[in-house]
Amino acid sequence: MADDKAKKPKIDLKARLGRTTAMGMTAPPALQGPPSSPGSGPVPPPPGSEPGAAFGSVAPPASRPSTVPGVPSVRPPMGVSPGIAPPPGLSTGIPLPPFAQQQRQAPRAEPKQSAAQQTIKVEIGEEIHEERKKARNRAGLAAVAGAVIGLGIGFVGGGSSATGDRAKSAARGAGQLEKDVKAANEKLAELDTKLGTAADSLNKNKVFPDDLGTSLAALTIPFDSTNLDNKGVNGMPGKLFKSVLNYTQACENLNKLRETLRNVSAAAKEPLTKAFKEETTPVVNYSVLFRSEGGKVVADLVPNKDNFPWKGDFPGKYKVATKPTEKEVVRWVKGDLTGGSDTIAIPIDPKTTAAFASDPAVGRFYKALIDMRTVLQGNKDNPTTETPGLLKDGEDLANELHKAAAAFQ
Repeated sequence: MADDKAKKPKIDLKARLGRTTAMGMTAPPALQGPPSSPGSGPVPPPPGSEPGAAFGSVAPPASRPSTVPGVPSVRPPMGVSPGIAPPPGLSTGIPLPPFAQQQRQAPRAEPKQSAAQQTIKVEIGEEIHEERKKARNRAGLAAVAGAVIGLGIGFVGGGSSATGDRAKSAARGAGQLEKDVKAANEKLAELDTKLGTAADSLNKNKVFPDDLGTSLAALTIPFDSTNLDNKGVNGMPGKLFKSVLNYTQACENLNKLRETLRNVSAAAKEPLTKAFKEETTPVVNYSVLFRSEGGKVVADLVPNKDNFPWKGDFPGKYKVATKPTEKEVVRWVKGDLTGGSDTIAIPIDPKTTAAFASDPAVGRFYKALIDMRTVLQGNKDNPTTETPGLLKDGEDLANELHKAAAAFQ
């Protein structure tokens, strides 16, 4: 053992530590420049293999020029030049392994801001936040305003388009209604002519018009509320729309009066014919009967069963219609009215009974006839209540409808 110790050579620790330290400072092989191509230079020897060689110690390679012309060698020298201190934090006496990573410097801490600077930052941040909030609000209001304006424009445009379409539809409907009104006016004129002829026959000639019922059935006025369907009357001007409605209602009412007159004309024919005949040849239709009741003399008005002419000699006896049966009476000439066994009767002048002797059908007939002529020709009797009549209204309405239809042609 003593011989072995004596044989071992002495190792210069200071020199080796310095070389090892320099070797630890060299860049790892992965970070060095590209390997030299074969034959470009001598290959450095492997680390020392003599006993006692430190781990990772290698012989410094000989410096060689760069293989790329004009580019300096990126491989640093293995040794540390005199005067360069070792990296901070490393002890000069401890070797650095070749695979150790280089330490990075700790990030530099920024200086702490003062309270004033922090306050300024906060204030600026709040102002920016408020401005952004206002900007968002303004953007939202602008979007809403744009939407409202868009809707308004769309509504106005759509409303204008709808109004225009409705006006065009009303104009087309006015043209169609003009034809219907003219056709109805022709029937109104025919009806008025027929009623005038019937009135002249009744009043002047004292003859009942036998064909009146048949004529009324064929003179239906071809205009009612169904004529307004799909004619766009709601889009017409207010005055024209009102005239159309009034004309429609008047035609419907006149058709009802026409049916009434047609129905009562049949019932009024016989009594009117009889009345016309009796105007030229008056007939005694009623008599007064006298009788005693409770010591008093009273009279009864009864119709005659057997009528006789007013002119000429009266019969001495005739029958009257009493309830429940007819009775024969004696025409009074002289003497006591109630003293005998016979019933005494006195004929009544036809002129005094004409008002209540006529049939009720006659009254209804005349009323319907007068009402129809008033509707057609208007009321001219009183200036305060004067009306133009349906004939004039129909003519004016046809002209107004023609103007409305021509406005969009």
